[in-house]
Amino acid sequence: MSPRWSCWSILGLMGNISMNLVFVCPENHKTFETDHFNIIQDNGVKMTETGQRVWDAKVELVSGCPFCGKIHEYQVSDLPCPFS
Repeated sequence: MSPRWSCWSILGLMGNISMNLVFVCPENHKTFETDHFNIIQDNGVKMTETGQRVWDAKVELVSGCPFCGKIHEYQVSDLPCPFS
Protein backbone atom coordinates (compact mmCIF):
# COMPACT_ATOMS: atom_id res chain seq x y z
CA MET A 1 0.00 0.00 0.00
CA SER A 2 1.43 3.38 -0.96
CA PRO A 3 1.38 6.25 1.56
CA ARG A 4 -1.56 8.65 1.40
CA TRP A 5 -1.02 12.38 1.51
CA SER A 6 -3.21 14.36 3.87
CA CYS A 7 -4.32 17.90 3.32
CA TRP A 8 -1.79 19.03 5.92
CA SER A 9 1.16 17.20 4.39
CA ILE A 10 0.53 19.00 1.10
CA LEU A 11 0.27 22.36 2.86
CA GLY A 12 3.49 21.65 4.76
CA LEU A 13 5.35 21.11 1.50
CA MET A 14 4.08 24.37 0.02
CA GLY A 15 6.33 26.54 2.19
CA ASN A 16 5.62 30.19 2.96
CA ILE A 17 2.18 31.01 1.65
CA SER A 18 -0.54 33.33 2.86
CA MET A 19 -3.66 31.36 3.63
CA ASN A 20 -6.63 31.74 5.94
CA LEU A 21 -7.02 28.88 8.38
CA VAL A 22 -10.06 28.06 10.48
CA PHE A 23 -9.48 28.11 14.25
CA VAL A 24 -11.69 27.37 17.25
CA CYS A 25 -11.35 29.47 20.38
CA PRO A 26 -10.64 27.02 23.23
CA GLU A 27 -12.31 29.38 25.70
CA ASN A 28 -15.78 29.61 24.11
CA HIS A 29 -15.61 27.12 21.21
CA LYS A 30 -16.48 29.70 18.53
CA THR A 31 -14.82 29.40 15.13
CA PHE A 32 -12.99 32.14 13.25
CA GLU A 33 -10.86 32.42 10.14
CA THR A 34 -7.58 34.33 9.85
CA ASP A 35 -4.25 34.45 8.07
CA HIS A 36 -2.62 36.13 11.09
CA PHE A 37 -0.62 33.20 12.44
CA ASN A 38 3.01 32.10 12.58
CA ILE A 39 4.43 28.61 12.27
CA ILE A 40 6.27 28.21 15.58
CA GLN A 41 7.28 24.56 15.27
CA ASP A 42 7.82 22.59 12.08
CA ASN A 43 8.82 18.95 12.43
CA GLY A 44 8.25 18.18 8.77
CA VAL A 45 5.97 15.64 7.17
CA LYS A 46 5.53 12.46 9.20
CA MET A 47 3.87 9.15 8.40
CA THR A 48 1.13 7.94 10.75
CA GLU A 49 0.58 4.32 11.78
CA THR A 50 -2.09 4.07 9.08
CA GLY A 51 0.31 5.18 6.34
CA GLN A 52 -1.05 8.71 5.99
CA ARG A 53 1.46 11.54 5.70
CA VAL A 54 0.71 14.55 7.88
CA TRP A 55 2.45 17.84 8.55
CA ASP A 56 3.70 17.82 12.15
CA ALA A 57 3.67 21.51 13.00
CA LYS A 58 2.32 24.02 15.48
CA VAL A 59 0.97 27.51 14.73
CA GLU A 60 0.36 30.50 16.97
CA LEU A 61 -1.97 33.43 16.41
CA VAL A 62 -0.16 36.70 15.74
CA SER A 63 -2.94 38.81 17.23
CA GLY A 64 -5.40 37.99 19.96
CA CYS A 65 -8.37 35.72 19.41
CA PRO A 66 -11.38 37.79 18.25
CA PHE A 67 -13.53 36.20 20.96
CA CYS A 68 -11.35 36.14 24.09
CA GLY A 69 -8.30 38.25 23.15
CA LYS A 70 -5.76 35.54 24.03
CA ILE A 71 -2.92 34.29 21.82
CA HIS A 72 -3.65 30.60 21.20
CA GLU A 73 -1.38 27.85 19.88
CA TYR A 74 -2.72 25.01 17.73
CA GLN A 75 -1.37 21.71 16.47
CA VAL A 76 -1.84 21.89 12.69
CA SER A 77 -3.30 18.38 12.51
CA ASP A 78 -6.13 19.51 14.83
CA LEU A 79 -7.29 22.24 12.43
CA PRO A 80 -9.83 21.70 9.63
CA CYS A 81 -8.30 21.28 6.19
CA PRO A 82 -8.33 24.69 4.39
CA PHE A 83 -8.89 22.95 1.03
CA SER A 84 -12.19 21.32 2.01
